[in-house]
Amino acid sequence: MAEKTAGQIAFEEDLRKYPNYPRSMGGGARPNWEQSHPVVRWSWERNPTARNLDRYYANEN
Repeated sequence: MAEKTAGQIAFEEDLRKYPNYPRSMGGGARPNWEQSHPVVRWSWERNPTARNLDRYYANEN
């Protein structure tokens, strides 16, 4: 098994925090690392830092 990259680790942490898209974006489950589009993976590899998505989930309750 290959070691995870910094981008993959950051993405998976984000996925644990936000497993689904916000309702305003359909609310479906977000894909895992392997299922994500190559551009998504590239973005996380380029900038493996936490994303502040709270503004998208602010009205979810």
